[in-house]
Amino acid sequence: MRDETFWKLMVKKHWVKIIPFAIALVFIFIGGVLVFLKFIETEGYALWTFDDWSIWRVIVFLFWLCIWELLLVGLPSAAFFGILAGIMWYLLPEEDRTEIKEVRKKEEEKEKKPLAKKSAQGGGGGFSVLITIIFLIKVALDGNFDTTFGNLPLIYFVNTTLFAIFWIAVVGGPIVLIVFIIWFRKFLS
Repeated sequence: MRDETFWKLMVKKHWVKIIPFAIALVFIFIGGVLVFLKFIETEGYALWTFDDWSIWRVIVFLFWLCIWELLLVGLPSAAFFGILAGIMWYLLPEEDRTEIKEVRKKEEEKEKKPLAKKSAQGGGGGFSVLITIIFLIKVALDGNFDTTFGNLPLIYFVNTTLFAIFWIAVVGGPIVLIVFIIWFRKFLS
């Protein structure tokens, strides 16, 4: 049995066990955004304008933001996924666990052999273009299209970007979900 067929069979057999991981990813994303917002509010960056930034301040900002995100989102998420994966692993029937271990050993042996170089393909930029268009529309509707960057605080740009992402999720989310469900059903059949 080919590896792809094996994993397809395992997903078909245990697809319900994937749902907690998907739900957790949504909450982790939301948690990351909330930690970011709380960080810029607590540390006073929310009212900064572009005139207040320098290279050193950007470095310090990114350093402390990464620390906050790691401590409040990254480490708890890693622990949660580790515990959840362990629980899901032990809920699998013994014969499935044995088969998975055998397939992993075969995959590791294949990885040790030199392979032909794979070409990298770039991802689509449609999402970022859509965010930019909605961002610009919101800025224009707010009457800030001709306002200099130095007169707008950082929180304005953050809130406008989150507004754009929110509306893309509201409009495009159900469509993406329906397409994914149709694809997943075909994948499992």
